[in-house]
Amino acid sequence: MEKHRFIAKKQTTIKDYLQHRLKFSRRHYRRVKANSKIYVNGIESFVTAPIKQGDVVEILLPTNSVNISPYPYELDILYEDKYILAVNKPKDMLTHPTSKERTNTLINAVQFRQNALNECHSIHPIHRLDRETSGVVMIAKSPYSSMVFTQMFEQRKVDKRYLAIVSGVPKQTNGEINSDLYNYSTKRYQKAITNYKVINSWNHFALIEAVPLTGRTHQIRRHLTEITSGIVGDSIYNTKSNEGGKGQLLHALSLTFMHPVTKKITKIVARLPQDFKKELRKIQKI
Repeated sequence: MEKHRFIAKKQTTIKDYLQHRLKFSRRHYRRVKANSKIYVNGIESFVTAPIKQGDVVEILLPTNSVNISPYPYELDILYEDKYILAVNKPKDMLTHPTSKERTNTLINAVQFRQNALNECHSIHPIHRLDRETSGVVMIAKSPYSSMVFTQMFEQRKVDKRYLAIVSGVPKQTNGEINSDLYNYSTKRYQKAITNYKVINSWNHFALIEAVPLTGRTHQIRRHLTEITSGIVGDSIYNTKSNEGGKGQLLHALSLTFMHPVTKKITKIVARLPQDFKKELRKIQKI
């Protein structure tokens, strides 16, 4: 269990403190309510209990109960502090284990690094990238950090920028793609918005910066097919998927946000992988 401790500065309730002071969303509040132990001045309590000025409140959040197998892999560490770790995920690697693939993922590699450094904190992927997408992935080092940073993504407080090489050149050099995307799990359409800018273009190809304002499944890959033939190498959505090398040329370039603890603007940038740069050089010669 991870302990979060604070001293009440005024009369309130633990619920109000979590939702208004720590800005917990309703979903994260429900998680605390269902899975955490709460103590006020050493006595077990509950989230709706009143607290007064000077009360010492301790909230014990559950850590990972899943046993993650370590995977020996040399990670490209982009940023690290007491709360998060940011890694440059390579192409052709899952972000986290699934029922079909429990090892050889980014989280397994992070677990190996943690074991090697004798670190005992739990690890929590805050967001994920598709297997074939490279770039920045942020990982929390505690349940509390996971809730806070996940909430930042949900509330669109993280600026996410991607680079993609696409087949075809958009008619407009920049714009907004605002079209609902169908979710096959819920069988519903979901609002989706992506801003884009053409960085450069060559004959039948273009380098595009994409900024998703929502977080739908395959959002950038699907949205870019509305203004081009799709991302080079995307075997699902690109009608000319045989162009380019193996795998899609989509890279999560950067994450920018105000750090919730240090209150500093933090920008994390991931270097382009070699295959992306190789294809870019090849296209420039066409």
